[in-house]
Amino acid sequence: MKQKLEQYQNQTMIFIHFKFDQAVDAEIWIESFQSFFDAHTGFFMTDKSGIFLKSALEEDFASKLDEVIEIMSFDFSTKAQFSIGLPQRIHSNIEPILQKEHTLFLNSRSIEPLISLTQDYVNTHFTNLLDSPVFETLKHYIHTNQDMGEAIVKLFETNNNVAQSAAELYLHRNTLIYRMNKFEKDTQMDLKNPHNLLICYLITREEIK
Repeated sequence: MKQKLEQYQNQTMIFIHFKFDQAVDAEIWIESFQSFFDAHTGFFMTDKSGIFLKSALEEDFASKLDEVIEIMSFDFSTKAQFSIGLPQRIHSNIEPILQKEHTLFLNSRSIEPLISLTQDYVNTHFTNLLDSPVFETLKHYIHTNQDMGEAIVKLFETNNNVAQSAAELYLHRNTLIYRMNKFEKDTQMDLKNPHNLLICYLITREEIK
């Protein structure tokens, strides 16, 4: 893993985690996935799980992934599950963070083919929020995107009233909706969900540090 990551030092990558209910041929699996999605690289973390790296996701990536999960699960006679992680910069200390994120994925009890690590963590480990590498990245994302931080605060203050929030932010309603959709795409956090909005609001208020 270390050698694979060293090639992308200081580049921002999206980690796509995968796991199976039984072992598969690692080399064939990596080649098959890369042929579908043009991933930069991929490697196994255990005999039944691993990670792919991509620099960016296509608009229809999630829907395509659903189709590929079904096809490849059939082709490899196994049940496959994936999770799209948050964008992270590759640095010298990324390996333990990546290990923790992958462990979180492996421990997920979700039966869905595409698992949201962020939502899964909120639902099952809220009290351990500070220890989550997923939330460290989420906090960084919010704190480095001032416009989104202001939108989160306003949405919380207006009880998720998009029209009122947009007006008070001097934005067109569609602009705010676009920002919310982009935020969900980048972080897997749907701000229309009150639980998610509360988490993000606490981050903006630095109640979660």
